[in-house]
Amino acid sequence: MDVLKMPYKAIIKMLENKAKNIEYQTYMNQINNESNRTDEQARIRKIWNESENARKFEQINLAGDWKTVRSRMRVTMSAGSEQIAFPMVLSRIAAVLIIAVGLGYGFYKVLTSQKFQTVKIYTYRADRNVEEVYMPDGSVINLNVGSSLVYRDDFNRSSRDVILEGEGLFDVVPGHTLPFRVYTGESVVEVTGTTFSIYEKDGVVKVSVIDGTVTLSPVDNSNSQIQISKNQSGYMLANKELKIRDGIDVNNLSWKTRLLIFDETPLDSALVDIAHYFRKNLSIEAEVTEKVTAEFENQPLSEILDELEQVAGLVFDTTGGSLSVRR
Repeated sequence: MDVLKMPYKAIIKMLENKAKNIEYQTYMNQINNESNRTDEQARIRKIWNESENARKFEQINLAGDWKTVRSRMRVTMSAGSEQIAFPMVLSRIAAVLIIAVGLGYGFYKVLTSQKFQTVKIYTYRADRNVEEVYMPDGSVINLNVGSSLVYRDDFNRSSRDVILEGEGLFDVVPGHTLPFRVYTGESVVEVTGTTFSIYEKDGVVKVSVIDGTVTLSPVDNSNSQIQISKNQSGYMLANKELKIRDGIDVNNLSWKTRLLIFDETPLDSALVDIAHYFRKNLSIEAEVTEKVTAEFENQPLSEILDELEQVAGLVFDTTGGSLSVRR
């Protein structure tokens, strides 16, 4: 029996410590049954077994973590924080659910990277404006709008691990004995001191290095990795294939600089940058062959599209969260 398909009453009895010894052993035998496992089931069982070392979550930022979940559901609720206690078995259920709801293996990895009795989680989110986060080690992280950062209260003591969702610019102080690791999606970026940006969307991770060198690898396979140096960009695709290329896109940090620059740029490529800058889903419904040379500094989307409409004769629709292009 799959742990996620275990009868509801059985899970409740285990959480409340009301399961008899023979019942508990029966449930655990079902969980550990090797037959008829899919890859995903095997992965979840591995997490279940490993998370026994986590013992319990005495303290978590419940509202902060649920805020991340609610953001995925596009539901707005008021902010706040509280602490709750988790018994050992419930922490194991939580580890499985973290994967099941899509928060990512990196979340689980950071929270359970050590055997600990208590832990406090800090969550920062850039809701409406770019947010600057000052870390305990002196590093500075800028979060793009809609992005979030999570780390434990032992940061800078036993580890320098953070979880990023979305996009961020990292200025990591050098000279530290602990590596600085950023978990995002299914990837991990490891550095000792450098400046770089990370952007994750739809399972694709892009890392652009402004100074220094970083390592990019899948979170579950450190043997597969690439070294990304200054003025290079590295990618991990949804299938975990790693790629690297020279150069950094001129508009890579437009969300931070508030400046979009195009120099004989194919208009369809420019529209990709514009849509990213304004957090719009791009849909091009007509053939676009023109090129554009222009600079837009801190201008609203309506002004930029008005100028492009006059140059290329295109019609733009920005209803909702989309940017549609047609003639």
